[in-house]
Amino acid sequence: VGEDYTLMMERLQADMLVYIYVRSDLASSTSVTETHVQTSRSKGCSIASTLIVGGTKLSFICMQLKDKEQFVPRKNSTISAGKKATLDQKNATAEEFLNVAGKDQTLSSHHIFVFGDLNYRVSPPSNTRGVTNTFEEEQFIARNMLTKKDWSSISDSDELVQAMKNNDALSAFTNPFCKFHPTYKMQRAAGIKYDYSSMPSYADRILVRSNQEGSRKVEAIVYEPIHQFSTSLHKPMRGLFFLPDRKMHFDPNNEPKAMIITFTHLKGKKLRPKEDILHSDINPYLQFCCDARCVKMSKSSKDRTETTYTTDRPTWPTQKIRYKVDLSSSKRHGDEIKDTLLHIKCMNEGIRGATVLGTAVIDLANVICKSVSKEEWQQREVETYFYRGGRQTGKLYYNIKVRWEENE
Repeated sequence: VGEDYTLMMERLQADMLVYIYVRSDLASSTSVTETHVQTSRSKGCSIASTLIVGGTKLSFICMQLKDKEQFVPRKNSTISAGKKATLDQKNATAEEFLNVAGKDQTLSSHHIFVFGDLNYRVSPPSNTRGVTNTFEEEQFIARNMLTKKDWSSISDSDELVQAMKNNDALSAFTNPFCKFHPTYKMQRAAGIKYDYSSMPSYADRILVRSNQEGSRKVEAIVYEPIHQFSTSLHKPMRGLFFLPDRKMHFDPNNEPKAMIITFTHLKGKKLRPKEDILHSDINPYLQFCCDARCVKMSKSSKDRTETTYTTDRPTWPTQKIRYKVDLSSSKRHGDEIKDTLLHIKCMNEGIRGATVLGTAVIDLANVICKSVSKEEWQQREVETYFYRGGRQTGKLYYNIKVRWEENE
């Protein structure tokens, strides 16, 4: 790595080894807040670590999802059932590994990276007769697509792409398009030499999610495999990502004192409960949460809405949720504000207590940057999503109004 970088975290678990380095000039403003390991002999393992770099919170989750090879008689029905069972297990394990120490990692940081041997495979669709392909047919299809470098067709047959599109797993993340040869199953040699005993697949991935709003988005500048690597059946991935600037620029001659944020016309749509809850049993309400010391709920406001009953499209047209943000000292609160994420939890009120249907995240620093030069600012019909375990679980709509005032 070189002397320009400082090692911040090192962790070994099973056959996974994770290092996290930061540039040496950023090391003094970087702290590792937590590292957790989850492991299961049948499901795989994960190592999750969270860093704060100059006020930006980054989570890195290295996963290895087990894939049980289907050593079964090559009957079409048996192959199809075996693939579905394996895929369902991987989807469930990915959701489980995102929940670290009781906290959903997709919601707690500004930017989240999931990477490693996710083990999703390329599974071509059934043939024109509607019959599942035999093993030999899949081998022929694979060789044909690779010869033509038909990346779009390979992507369309990718289990992970389909799982994200169908909202079965990891739909909260962005998956850069793969314009290169699949990374598995290779012969242990430099270059691209496949072992066709398994369907060539993009088993190794880097996924990214950002809770930071704004016009600039996280972008993959480099996303490619390392073909020179020769000691594994996999070709490891490397990525270089652009992260937007999170600095807040205040006029030193007109430093803001306080702001009032008001949420109105709240409504949800297409709420998706856990699989064991019927849609007719959804009794939703919204719970607002913010841990920052300088963000306080207004005395005239509650931190939750009323409960609506038996609907997955709740509305709260008359309720107002109001926060007061103290910016009386940018030196005292600047970094804290820059760190702050506001969480809106959609809760389901049940007989046995309340459960979380999903959580929406609002980047408070982005709200401040949009409104700071105006005495009053508002947006109508803002649309965002509820997430749980890396999946979308519904939509949230709201109006937001910001009013700046002198601190009391």
